[in-house]
Amino acid sequence: MRKYGWQVLGVFEDETGPAFAYTIGLYQTFKHPEVLMIGLELEFMQGILNNIGDDIKSGRRYEAGRAYPGIVENYDCSFQKIDEQFYGEYLGTAIRFYKRRDFPAFQCVFPDMKGCFPWDKGVNPELLEMQPVLTEHVKS
Repeated sequence: MRKYGWQVLGVFEDETGPAFAYTIGLYQTFKHPEVLMIGLELEFMQGILNNIGDDIKSGRRYEAGRAYPGIVENYDCSFQKIDEQFYGEYLGTAIRFYKRRDFPAFQCVFPDMKGCFPWDKGVNPELLEMQPVLTEHVKS
């Protein structure tokens, strides 16, 4: 974290859910929300999150509710604000790092092969299983 300003933590898939990865330190270092991804290969997500961190370090700011091209090749990704009800399950190490739960965090959501996001009509149902969306409208 001292060298880059953030680190990426990966959590392997298990019987309770898909693999996920998230940043720790973007908020402290750059005052940008932490970023989490769920459902792709762990090393791939870690690489994407490090690229996002590099973008933020260079001055780019991502906003919740917007889609951005170029994060995953040939697909837009949407950033969504993670509801605090999901912090304990998905952001435990970040909670310990910040010693609180009131830091902002976004989920970087990717679409299915047709470009449909989880909230779009016609989305592939497999995407919903591999990538739960952790916004406030989703109840645990």
